[in-house]
Amino acid sequence: MTWKSYVLTGAGVVATWLAAATPSHMPANVAPVQPREAAGAVAAVSDIEQQAAHLQARLQQESLYREPGRNLFTFGHRPVAAVSAGAETVTPALPEQPQPVAPAPPAVKLVGIADDSQAGNGGAGRTAILGTPTGVVLVHAGDDVLGLFRVSSVDADAVNLVSLTDGVVLRLPLR
Repeated sequence: MTWKSYVLTGAGVVATWLAAATPSHMPANVAPVQPREAAGAVAAVSDIEQQAAHLQARLQQESLYREPGRNLFTFGHRPVAAVSAGAETVTPALPEQPQPVAPAPPAVKLVGIADDSQAGNGGAGRTAILGTPTGVVLVHAGDDVLGLFRVSSVDADAVNLVSLTDGVVLRLPLR
């Protein structure tokens, strides 16, 4: 930029500032603000006093202590409301035994099967590719998986795992 562009830019800034500045004197044709009419002011004051009295009466009614209908800090059954004479109260039966929870599925999934068998091996060369929480594991028949299972067989479309704790056979199909 040259010195001419600096001068033009500065002149533009000063002109904008002067145009946006508020005037230092009030125009002569502005009339002073007139006070409200006396009757309107008296009506507003009496309305405010009436509302204040209404609120104070309501606060006096609310200040009396009432026993709450429920206790938020205790657990238990809700109290049964009184039933008119002749009607029987029916209390819902609670289950006596908790329902058995199904065991969580194992954290092992069959990801794939690699078939390395020769024509005469009869399936001895299959490798199961298992996905576990620790990563991918390649296993053959007889290998241990995570210390929880032993691979009993690797078929063309599934792998059979035997639990080391209770001997339950778990079949993982290829999806």
